Amino acid sequence: ARTEGISRFASRMLPKGTTTKSEKDISEWIDKKGASFEPFSGQNSFGLRLKLLKEDMKEGLLLLRGLVQNPTFPEE
Repeated sequence: ARTEGISRFASRMLPKGTTTKSEKDISEWIDKKGASFEPFSGQNSFGLRLKLLKEDMKEGLLLLRGLVQNPTFPEE
């Protein structure tokens, strides 16, 4: 009961910013590329779904890597 909802919370916090990109930067990149982004979670897991064009794959993978490896979890 103490950790119920933590996976959902973590997945929803990841796109809030990284050490190099703000939430606004991330959102603008997704919009500019015509991509879609969706965090999701299960009972003890979470994931990120990014749909984009093939030519944007490398940049998209770099974005996902940044979200997972360098999240800032802003206090607000």
